[in-house]
Amino acid sequence: MKRLFSIIVFLALMTAVTAQASNVYVPSIAYKGKTIFIVKIVCTGTSDGAATDALSITAAAYPEIFDMIQETWLVSATTMKGGTAPDAADLTVQQQIGGSAAVVEMFGTNGVNAIHASATYTVYPIYTSGTSANGYWPITGALIVDVENQTSAGGITNIYLVFSK
Repeated sequence: MKRLFSIIVFLALMTAVTAQASNVYVPSIAYKGKTIFIVKIVCTGTSDGAATDALSITAAAYPEIFDMIQETWLVSATTMKGGTAPDAADLTVQQQIGGSAAVVEMFGTNGVNAIHASATYTVYPIYTSGTSANGYWPITGALIVDVENQTSAGGITNIYLVFSK
């Protein structure tokens, strides 16, 4: 319970980050404990307001993050606005299954409207029976994070993905 409280306080106290104009997604390790890992992703809307591309966390692109989250479970995603407010938007997180092109959507419809111009939201993965002891898909491949329907030019969203062993 103490650890959960610490994580909640940590997320509440995170400050907004100003993203560089050339970046759409900037992932980093926000917290690395023995059993809890938090990956922070700063997503910035493109200068013309077009929809952003997806971020693929792969062994080649982000080896430290990729290795850290393997064999963990995605527990939640918290979204909060950065310096410039984003549009209301949807968050999708998919896991690539093995080396194939097949993916599993981690949040299902829970990610719809998960991003807001002023509110902070936390969403949870959908329950899928038979995949593990607690029903969630363990991370065993690339993770694809996408913000859809965000068209504010320069709108910044901070996404915190919480993983547990």
